[in-house]
Amino acid sequence: MVVVSIMPCTAKKYEAQRPENDERVRILEGKKAWSDDDEFYDVDYVLTTRELARMFREAGIQFAKLPLEEFDSPLGESTGAAVIFGATGGVMEAALRTAYEVVTGTTLTNIDFTAVRGMEGIKEAEVDMNGTKVKVAVAHTLKNARRLMEQIEKGESPYAFIEVMTCPGGCLGGGGQPIQPHGKSERRELSQSIERMQESRSGNRMRIPNWQSCTKNS
Repeated sequence: MVVVSIMPCTAKKYEAQRPENDERVRILEGKKAWSDDDEFYDVDYVLTTRELARMFREAGIQFAKLPLEEFDSPLGESTGAAVIFGATGGVMEAALRTAYEVVTGTTLTNIDFTAVRGMEGIKEAEVDMNGTKVKVAVAHTLKNARRLMEQIEKGESPYAFIEVMTCPGGCLGGGGQPIQPHGKSERRELSQSIERMQESRSGNRMRIPNWQSCTKNS
């Protein structure tokens, strides 16, 4: 089996070849005879979303004109929480949904933690878990992350959980994404599209937003 990862992040190309991702360390642990032929990684190849968009454009595939259909099973199984991972605050929101139900033992009637959404550099929120107040923070770009890290160094941070994404707006603003000439406004639009996708998805149906624009700017 060959594993190809499609990522918005150019750093994933390097990460796929990091020594700790060499599966032989686990599979062949204790084996006396090691050889280069035994070496293989969890991920074989990495393509950025911009590279994939170029491939689709060269092949004449127009996503905006494709009909909706179910993803293949079982690899197409996913959740609304998985969708929002690509935007700043998405990992935090997904984690809060799980943490709330694990800690309180009750099912959320409203799964949306909107306080951690948006394009502000640093977002703060307080979640009430059956009387226990939990403070969290979300930052994107290292400039904003530095501010939160300095609070921690000084012992002034009130947060139990901090999410940091390096790229502006989160993964949707990654270096491997289709070129965004208008920058911040396009990242905001992508973030809002991701929110709508996770709120409106039914089963495993999903339409890629603005794919025509993405392939055009690739």
